[in-house]
Amino acid sequence: MIAAPNRTSFRLAVLAILLVGIWIGFRQRELLRTAREAQATPTLQTAPAATPPSHSVLLTTPPFQPPPPSPRPSMELLKLRAEVTRLRQELDASTPRAQAIAHAADEWAHVWAGVRPSQQPGFTYFTQVAPAGFGTPEAAFASFQHAMRHQDTEPIVPSRMKDLWDVPDDFDDPNARYSIDIGAGIGGELGYRVVHQERVDSNQVRLVTEMENPDGSSFRQERILVQRDGRWRLKPEALHRQPNLPPNTPTPSGPPRTSSSEVFLP
Repeated sequence: MIAAPNRTSFRLAVLAILLVGIWIGFRQRELLRTAREAQATPTLQTAPAATPPSHSVLLTTPPFQPPPPSPRPSMELLKLRAEVTRLRQELDASTPRAQAIAHAADEWAHVWAGVRPSQQPGFTYFTQVAPAGFGTPEAAFASFQHAMRHQDTEPIVPSRMKDLWDVPDDFDDPNARYSIDIGAGIGGELGYRVVHQERVDSNQVRLVTEMENPDGSSFRQERILVQRDGRWRLKPEALHRQPNLPPNTPTPSGPPRTSSSEVFLP
């Protein structure tokens, strides 16, 4: 009768031990699964926050220091520089080109000085200009001005053009057709005076004249004159020969064509 309770207690103890073992095994499985999941998940590393710039760093930066000034040149060096400059000026002034530039500057100064050309020696009014021949550049220029300003009474024909301009010998040939550019035309100037004459070649001279307008203003004009066969003539700006006309073509009448409409006055 006593053995029955002991057998029951033994069974309950064994059952309790089994239950505890089952719970422990289940718990170990949960822990093992949690550990595996933790190992499979990548660890996110948080970047450190940016450190704000420290004001102390800016305060410790040294201020900008300008470079030290260059040492001043010595008096001896300044004197040498002045002497070199003076020698260069003397050398430049001694050349023919420098002398020509200085002369031209002096001549041009008269234009802006307020003195009219007609108030200076050597001025010739165009109303008084007369033929002076072609023996000198000045005489040829005067004869040219008279011819160009009196076309109403003495028209300039091709043969007379040969007396005034340096053109080929066949310029007045009816079968020769030339196109001539005479440069500056003839206007309503009062008169002129020769201010400079320069030889540019063995048979060529540059003549610089000063023209006066009716309002008192003035301007400079340059002309090249050429000596040929003992006679001075004006050199055209350009001269071109046109192609010959076909046979049986009527030849044009009148003076040769020029590129300036101001040459032939009405």
